[in-house]
Amino acid sequence: MADLRWRVTIAVAAALAVTGLIAAAIVWLTGALHLYLLALSVTPALAALIVGLALISLAVLVIAAARFASHRGAGGFWRRRTGVRAAGSGGGIDSIADLRGLAARETAAAAEAHPYGAFYAAFLAGLALGASPELRDMVKTALKASLGGDHVR
Repeated sequence: MADLRWRVTIAVAAALAVTGLIAAAIVWLTGALHLYLLALSVTPALAALIVGLALISLAVLVIAAARFASHRGAGGFWRRRTGVRAAGSGGGIDSIADLRGLAARETAAAAEAHPYGAFYAAFLAGLALGASPELRDMVKTALKASLGGDHVR
């Protein structure tokens, strides 16, 4: 048991040291990039903007890599898709009704698989419809046309 604690302690210490060294390296490299841009006769404000955008891009890449790694570990990206097949003999869509049913089943499956994403999508759609009268009228017209009458007020 003491051997396991010793290994964990060394692994944590190494991870902390590496994290500190990488943070210091990023600070030095961004400082060097800023000085390099100033040496190229770029205004200080533009040099700071470029360095800031570079850091934001690096942060986005780190987040994307973390999401990719977490999905890969859970089998998310590499898992075979077991979604719902369309009706018909060859798996093709025979009619608009089949397409509607397939879209409804796929949407329900995606909402069950990712409830927070479904919530955010519905929330943003509600914000967009609430903020734009033109968008509301467009959706209202589309609903009336699809239902074929005065079902939508």
